[in-house]
Amino acid sequence: MNRVFGSDAKKCEKYYVKNKLSVGTCGVVYPADGVVFTLEYDINKFPYFGFWVSEGGFRGDYNCAPEPSTGYYDSIDVAAKNGALPVLEPGERFEFGFTLTLAGM
Repeated sequence: MNRVFGSDAKKCEKYYVKNKLSVGTCGVVYPADGVVFTLEYDINKFPYFGFWVSEGGFRGDYNCAPEPSTGYYDSIDVAAKNGALPVLEPGERFEFGFTLTLAGM
């Protein structure tokens, strides 16, 4: 994605990378402010990636959200069909961390 519409577009979309990732890094560039946001994470924990964009279409919000994920898509039935629906057993733990970086361009 290289262009986002204004909030008057009243749109929202979510995009997924179809296959498992090979790198656990993503980012968003804010050229008007000269800022880059980077998110790093373990692809063994989050092998899939979604990206949510709301251009006024969800509750009037204007935002975006990178979404590392354990499966894809946002439907349990579809994720199961994709073979991308991990299940935690009772008492099983799922520990993870993220590294967030804000930097000037």
